[in-house]
Amino acid sequence: MEEEIKKPLLRADEQIQHLKDKGITFNCISEEEAKDYLRFNNNLFRISSYRKNYRKRKVDNSLLYVSLDFAYLKDLAIIDMKLRNVLSKMVMDIEHYTKMQLLSLFESHNENGYSIVSDYFNILSEERRKVLLSELKRSQSSVYCHDLYEKYLSDSKDAIIPVWVFMELVPFGSLIDFYKFCSERYNDKTMKDTHYLLKTCKSVRNAVAHNNCMLNDLRPSRNKLNPNRSLLKALSRLGISYDRKLRRLNNQRILQIATVLFTYNRIVTSKDLRTSTKLELIRLEVRMLENLDYYSANELIVNTFAFLQKIFDNFEELA
Repeated sequence: MEEEIKKPLLRADEQIQHLKDKGITFNCISEEEAKDYLRFNNNLFRISSYRKNYRKRKVDNSLLYVSLDFAYLKDLAIIDMKLRNVLSKMVMDIEHYTKMQLLSLFESHNENGYSIVSDYFNILSEERRKVLLSELKRSQSSVYCHDLYEKYLSDSKDAIIPVWVFMELVPFGSLIDFYKFCSERYNDKTMKDTHYLLKTCKSVRNAVAHNNCMLNDLRPSRNKLNPNRSLLKALSRLGISYDRKLRRLNNQRILQIATVLFTYNRIVTSKDLRTSTKLELIRLEVRMLENLDYYSANELIVNTFAFLQKIFDNFEELA
């Protein structure tokens, strides 16, 4: 087998030439400005990923991008960063209010706070139980959770802890699994539906925590998941047609963004937080549309932005 040819690390001048060789122009931003941006604000690998949203055409035996200027890539990268910042706050609020919802539920069902944790552990497989105990043990080395772990778990092989401590120590993924257990315990159909929404929110949380680009591929996704029915009904109430919904939600990234907004309205009960989040979405929308003329020749981006604008504008009604 021939040795794989490895791509070299390109210097600033070589990066600009590499982009030009792909058909990317520097009409709206100079090559020198682009170099400074690549040196101090972003890197070639990340900013180049947004070119997936553009078509190619064959020119002299080379495939070149159509109507793509470096400024468009930079603009998409900035919008994406601001979007991740808003979503990061939203998924943290969702996690907090998921715990609040559960505590309220336990009170209404007269739970003592201990038996529900014990019952949850008892239904787990031995392998899953070990994983969960391992997750809890990570708190032992945490500056923030060490005392809780030492008080309730350090001297016990069993998780005999109050539910409010349990929820404070487990990661979001295990909290969602516990949420599912509770939905089945109380035979709550809305909770069962919300459980699947929370799993999608977890995917977004993981993405923003790792600073993954979100808007760098708006094409229909290969591995498609069916949108949640409650979400589809909510989008219909906003006046979004069935065909338009399916076209945009065929992209898993856009589906996940819409799901976070929908779940936020279902879970987060604070009026102040909802108002604050609405203002952040409007600021994001203003920035998203600031250079809309950049994308006049790109139907994919224009239609995606129009869809996001619709749900941002009607955020309160997305429930």
